Amino acid sequence: MNIPVQFLLDASSGIVGEYELSRLNQAANLRKELRSVLEQMIDEIAEARFARWMLDNREELRAMIDPLDAIQETFDFIGGKLGESGTPAGAPRGLETDIADPRRQLLKR
Repeated sequence: MNIPVQFLLDASSGIVGEYELSRLNQAANLRKELRSVLEQMIDEIAEARFARWMLDNREELRAMIDPLDAIQETFDFIGGKLGESGTPAGAPRGLETDIADPRRQLLKR
């Protein structure tokens, strides 16, 4: 901090007022930069925590996803493409598209 004390003592009230406004403006600019950096820091920490969660739960996640992949492969083999109604070919009416892709059900939870 380098305050020009002698200059401010000798300057007119208008000049001292302008100095005050310039310092407040600089503080506001720094506040904006700080907020941006804090938001970026929070995003980075969140991504790191997600990666940690993935590491800690990797086996459980794989155990959940592998059977879902097998179900999807069965639907692909038996039913083929989805019909126009959004149901697997040959499936009873009312069967939603999400059932054809069980992974979507996990994302909705």
